[in-house]
Amino acid sequence: MIYISSSWKNRDRVRAFATKLRAMHYEVYDFTDKACRKTEEIPPEMFPEQFDPDKHDYGIYLDRPEWRTAVEENRKALTECDLVILLLPCGIDATADWAYAVGRGVLSLVVGHPPAGERSPVHLWAARIVKDDAEALIWVEHSVTPKKIYYVDSMAEPGGNGSRERPFLTVEEAAGALQDGRGTISVAPGLYPEPVTVANSPNAELVVTTKER
Repeated sequence: MIYISSSWKNRDRVRAFATKLRAMHYEVYDFTDKACRKTEEIPPEMFPEQFDPDKHDYGIYLDRPEWRTAVEENRKALTECDLVILLLPCGIDATADWAYAVGRGVLSLVVGHPPAGERSPVHLWAARIVKDDAEALIWVEHSVTPKKIYYVDSMAEPGGNGSRERPFLTVEEAAGALQDGRGTISVAPGLYPEPVTVANSPNAELVVTTKER
């Protein structure tokens, strides 16, 4: 799974980047996407009152149930990811998420650059620093091999490509798309009266999960 870490201010960019990765059949955790989360979103506009040390105790200011559950969900995803991508520019929370994964030995990629006058030498921990999202996608395609995910929905239109947006119609289609039989097939509720064969896969590691429609 690929974890994208960035700022809420970059939500449109994050969402577009996640969509492109999913089209390449990577499982992606996009913190801006409700479909990825079990907890509520916490964009900054929901909390307009900025921290003021003259008015607030920092620990009390932070101790909101919605913040606590959101960051714990992010941490769980960070412990499960194969690659963490940091999209710059971003704030301290995104950098902390990225660094947490790096500290666990997770492969990482930094994309873009900070604002003029800023720098962070710890970005050298990344396997690669690339200039933009297009270059990042090329690097991922050629350098990263996390298990890919294919989606299946018995109610889908024929001719899908297995992405979340255009799922396959049958489990057999998804199994045939797996490389060396390795990957995950996410199946929507429905009836699938079909045999499933994972071809040319002496070391198949097929994982089938179910999801809510």
